[in-house]
Amino acid sequence: MNLYELVDHLQQFIIDLNSLNNDWIIRNGIKLFNTISRHKGVFPKLEEFSNNIMSREPKLLIGSSEFWGLDNDALLSIIQLDNLNMKEIDIWENLIKWGIAKNSSLNSDMTTWSIDEFETLKETISSFIQHIRFFQMTPQEYFYKIRPLGKLLPKELEEDLNVYYIVPDCKLVTKVLPPRKSYSSILLVNHFNLISYWIDGGKEVMPNGLKNGQYKYSLLLRGSRDGFGIEDFKLKCNNKGATVVLIKLKNSNKIIGGYNPIKWSGSNKFLNSNSSFIFSFYSNTLNSFTIVLSRVAISNYAIADGADKNQGFGESDLFIFKRSCKLAHYSAKIHDSENFEIDDYEVYKVIEK
Repeated sequence: MNLYELVDHLQQFIIDLNSLNNDWIIRNGIKLFNTISRHKGVFPKLEEFSNNIMSREPKLLIGSSEFWGLDNDALLSIIQLDNLNMKEIDIWENLIKWGIAKNSSLNSDMTTWSIDEFETLKETISSFIQHIRFFQMTPQEYFYKIRPLGKLLPKELEEDLNVYYIVPDCKLVTKVLPPRKSYSSILLVNHFNLISYWIDGGKEVMPNGLKNGQYKYSLLLRGSRDGFGIEDFKLKCNNKGATVVLIKLKNSNKIIGGYNPIKWSGSNKFLNSNSSFIFSFYSNTLNSFTIVLSRVAISNYAIADGADKNQGFGESDLFIFKRSCKLAHYSAKIHDSENFEIDDYEVYKVIEK
């Protein structure tokens, strides 16, 4: 085995180690990101894996008790992520805390600081400023959290912000970055690529390197944001066309879900389909040993389009609100237990490009 093969096996070992829960990356995330940033390009699999997790769950590291241990380049690589799932004001406040922790001469009470102390912090965080979406913050966040610390910003940016939050459509000198992309809080991007592959009739495991070019996914509902009730589902998801339902199980990284190629409408009937499927996998990896794809076996019972708690797949294969999954009309069971508890769930409209 040569050195390249050894590095490749090491990367896969670490990814598999973290496949069932996030404990490993919680304990070792700082070291992992520092190592990747110090050896750019050496660990491409780990870099993609770590960025995927961090974009979805940045609070695993940012704001943690060990957060200050991140190297400058490691933190910069995280803040540069376009799909970082964190409010800009939270990124800013944690950057300030990180900058203070990196300078032992600075105390946490900024009201007592001298001009020189502000200059020290300004220099420490200077490389991060251009990557923070200041213009995507609310007026309240700007007024109470950014404006008082304006001396930490380049003069041009400080002046542009002062004008922008009074006259939003004014002409600015500063380049305004777009909002960060809103990806799922449950899945990684690669999971959506796999679902797209399945929609097109693909087998359980997707070939290496296959990308999603056929479909895009528009979030209709997130339980933790919009509510977990049936009426919330009807309001957000009925009559929207083809959808994917994703359910994150409580106290687990396991995801179960299903693809409805028709629509939800509350017709109180079973809908016929040959292309629906249900599935399970884990949220932080795509390990072929833990993926289950279960296609419809009896098409007359593909979709349970109930008017009450009977929304789901098959006669009992996956019911969203009954929180049950007992094999009946699909090819394989997707969960060992017939019942489950929901940590969060999302419903996406499937749009053909």
